[in-house]
Amino acid sequence: AVDGSWDWIIDLINRATKDHRPAVDIDSDGFSEIEPLRGSAWRGRDCADSDHTVYPGRKETSHPASIDHNCNGIKGVSPSGRSFEDELCTGSGQRGTMVLGDSATAHFHIPGSWLTASELRPELFEHALFALENELDWPHMSAYTAYTNQSWGLTPGSVFSVYEQMRERNLCNHRDYHNIGINGASVVSVANNIDKGYLFRDGAVDHPALVFTRSSATTCA
Repeated sequence: AVDGSWDWIIDLINRATKDHRPAVDIDSDGFSEIEPLRGSAWRGRDCADSDHTVYPGRKETSHPASIDHNCNGIKGVSPSGRSFEDELCTGSGQRGTMVLGDSATAHFHIPGSWLTASELRPELFEHALFALENELDWPHMSAYTAYTNQSWGLTPGSVFSVYEQMRERNLCNHRDYHNIGINGASVVSVANNIDKGYLFRDGAVDHPALVFTRSSATTCA
């Protein structure tokens, strides 16, 4: 008989691969402190995973200025007495970068060296677990949400994505990205299932975002 002692692991895997939500998300705000399993490789890293009111893209807050409520690295009070967040970001056009789509959106790639017998050597698989935990996707190197060139030479990728350009124009946008790329899906099927929780954005308390599909871009609140 199965005693259910491994159910928690199965739940984590299903959350990431079937529900496309972060497997490790202690406060259930849709963001994680770890990279793989639909974590920060896919959406901005949570800077307080014990507080569901602190996450990338958050606009409204009841926290004091000493708390980085939207994880963009800006906190504290300026000499004028205003919070640095208000002084630097209010009226700056702050917004996130989001993309919906399929495996191309997620930057799916099986390293060719893994499939070439003459190139096989143990060190090629040193980071295989990371790749498998991300479903052989490399969203952190995609054209839309790339933020680092971390692939250990296993896959090519963009290092100046749409998100990076948004961040360069306005550092208040730091960490505010969201990649909803699903292998085998279509833009339409992903969009039709937004209500399942793939996309974490609340127009009442979060900043607006620039939302892309593979063929168009629109702004939503």
